[in-house]
Amino acid sequence: MVQLVDTLTLDASARICADGSLVAEVFAARTGLQDYVGREVDPDNNHGLRDRAIVKVYRPESEVFKADSLATFAAAPVTVDHPSTPVTADNWRALGVGEINGDVVRDGQRVRVPIIVRDAAAVKAATTTHKQL
Repeated sequence: MVQLVDTLTLDASARICADGSLVAEVFAARTGLQDYVGREVDPDNNHGLRDRAIVKVYRPESEVFKADSLATFAAAPVTVDHPSTPVTADNWRALGVGEINGDVVRDGQRVRVPIIVRDAAAVKAATTTHKQL
């Protein structure tokens, strides 16, 4: 199984709460042909793609909107940039800055997810230097 990781682009829906947290609804996945770096698609080079600059991946509706696929977003951690290892209970304090919090829904050909960023430094980065999480 290949785990593809996307960046979440903040838009005008993002707002800062009274406690300093950032809440927003972002698009986390979409259907169609998408570009990935070879090492994202084939990290162990099982298919000879790891060293390719760009690998085109077709993501059909039937997979993107499958219930099992949408369920992977539930309560998933939000990070700034992509950590080199998956976020787990053992490293969440070091890597996690928030989570997906609420209903994950189809919005046209995209998946819309509500996020909350609770870490003050990450909120500042998300509203200044990092428009993607």
